[in-house]
Amino acid sequence: MGLRREWCVTCVSPAVTRVNTDKDILLYLYMPAATTNTCLFCQQPITKGRSDKKFCHAGCKDAYYNALKSEEQQEISNIDLVLKRNRRILKKLFRPERENLVHKEALLRAGFDFGFHTHFLVTRYKRNQYCFCYDFGYREVGPGTYKVIKRF
Repeated sequence: MGLRREWCVTCVSPAVTRVNTDKDILLYLYMPAATTNTCLFCQQPITKGRSDKKFCHAGCKDAYYNALKSEEQQEISNIDLVLKRNRRILKKLFRPERENLVHKEALLRAGFDFGFHTHFLVTRYKRNQYCFCYDFGYREVGPGTYKVIKRF
């Protein structure tokens, strides 16, 4: 007397197979579709290694991430150049012995970019808001007139 098992296998979709056993247990087998991955750097098909591999070899992996890093570094470098230029302009216009009022046209002529600054500071007493480029700041005191200060 041996046990005899009956199996009924039905293909539901290319990725799913349904299996009925003799004990009325329904099993679904999920089989991912066979895909060939391509290298993210050189676009060559990946034939060896794990199924989720992204690069064909270490050289492609290094080159891919170095290219991403160089783009990011270039963007950061461009922003840093503008911030440093703004700081140099504010430092040049700052006079510690007297109040520093500068017209907007003078700042623009010097190459100042109002869209770039490192941080804001709001004073406690009068609630004045200063925009800073590192350690030099400015605030608008009148239409087209700015006061330049050094960090306090």
